[in-house]
Amino acid sequence: MYVPSGLMLEVTHTLSDSVETALDNLLAGRPDGATLQLAQGFVDGVDVIGPRRELVRRWQERVATYPRELKVAVVRYAGAIEKYWRLQMLIERDNPLLISRELVRMVDQVLTVLHALNGRYSGHVLAFKRLDSMEHDLPLAPASLAARVRAIFTSPPAVGAAALRDLVEETFDLVELHLPEVDIDRLRTTFRSERVPVESAD
Repeated sequence: MYVPSGLMLEVTHTLSDSVETALDNLLAGRPDGATLQLAQGFVDGVDVIGPRRELVRRWQERVATYPRELKVAVVRYAGAIEKYWRLQMLIERDNPLLISRELVRMVDQVLTVLHALNGRYSGHVLAFKRLDSMEHDLPLAPASLAARVRAIFTSPPAVGAAALRDLVEETFDLVELHLPEVDIDRLRTTFRSERVPVESAD
């Protein structure tokens, strides 16, 4: 049986002007998942070889410090976790595919919020390659974070949904404590909203 070994390299091609524009938008408080992931690459990456090393170094310097204003913007952006009620509907329909999709979406948002709270760039679920490393990387986080994230996906759907709800609420508590500039009541209201049956809607 063939067993791959060695170091995997993933190559992407991006115009320098596009990188500059993306970083301008990010540092101006207009975050999105792709740009947060780009910044993470500059912080965690190493320029091995290339003719434009100074350019890469300048980008690294731009994102070396995570501004508090950006923390607030990312939490507002990723913390608007909508349609939790949809999980109950999908559980009742016994639709594991869509249940998984919704769990991934909401856990991704929670982890993005926690990374911002800790001043770390991360904006896409694919960036969370090793759950156990989060215990070290995210000192401001709900207890037993990695184990609880795993349990959300390995438990029966109703149990996993309840575990997700608790994780979100504890994350909001941390935001309220450490980033009071965020309107946490608005985020909680968005997350806790319920579907209104058609017959009772005004």
